[in-house]
Amino acid sequence: MNCPKCGTPNDDKAAKCAKCQTELKRADALESYQAIAETVGGLPSLNVKDNLYQGLAVGVGTVLGALIGLVIGGWQGALFGALIGLVGMGLISGFVLMILGFTRRMKKK
Repeated sequence: MNCPKCGTPNDDKAAKCAKCQTELKRADALESYQAIAETVGGLPSLNVKDNLYQGLAVGVGTVLGALIGLVIGGWQGALFGALIGLVGMGLISGFVLMILGFTRRMKKK
């Protein structure tokens, strides 16, 4: 593990940097996974708040798509509209959460 302050390579089990004595924090597995999920995208987030927002957005998109489809094309339009709303809002909300996760990660650095 490299020291975040001076960049000196240290033993993975070291508590402090050998050169500048800065305390070295080791990330646990959950923290590491979440950092990768937020930065890369395409991986399921373990952040409950983000998952609730995404679920709400997808639900609203599905209902709106179904209502618009129902008005335009009857029950078949409602099914098609719901599918479009589900996929569309899933993609859009996932993209937005990926960007938010990336900006959160950059603010921590």
